[in-house]
Amino acid sequence: MYECGYLERLPLGTKYPTVVGHVCSLMRRPRWAANIELAIDATGVGRPVCDIFERAGLEFKAITITGGDSENYDGNDHRVPKIKLVSLLQALLHEGTLKIQKDLVDAEALVRELQDFRVNFTDSGRMQFGAREGRHDDLVLALACACWLASDWDRNVCTTEPLNF
Repeated sequence: MYECGYLERLPLGTKYPTVVGHVCSLMRRPRWAANIELAIDATGVGRPVCDIFERAGLEFKAITITGGDSENYDGNDHRVPKIKLVSLLQALLHEGTLKIQKDLVDAEALVRELQDFRVNFTDSGRMQFGAREGRHDDLVLALACACWLASDWDRNVCTTEPLNF
């Protein structure tokens, strides 16, 4: 069982050092401190953001979202195909094993993003995933990265305990 128990979209334009400070304070919460793994989207501008998190001393898994079809990793850096992230999220929602707390401030925004998330095909037949034009998909991708990390990707362990993130 996967439970989305915390969700927050910081205001657009928030400075990266402020984001890092905010996340560091969240990760120091007593209930979270030793119980949560952090995934950071390292795609594009995310790589320098990961560098700032690293300098702040915060442990995390860096996830670069790719257009490929195979996962690979080097130490803390993971390259994960977008189709794998999206498929995992779809499967969890379809199975009813992903629960999103309705009282979360941004829960409605996440639901809207999930409804707006589409697959399109390019002229060459390649799949592209994302929000409809003019819409956001950052919460969807953040949730997909968290689910991927929580799915025991490298441990091949099956657990019956709820996974809270």
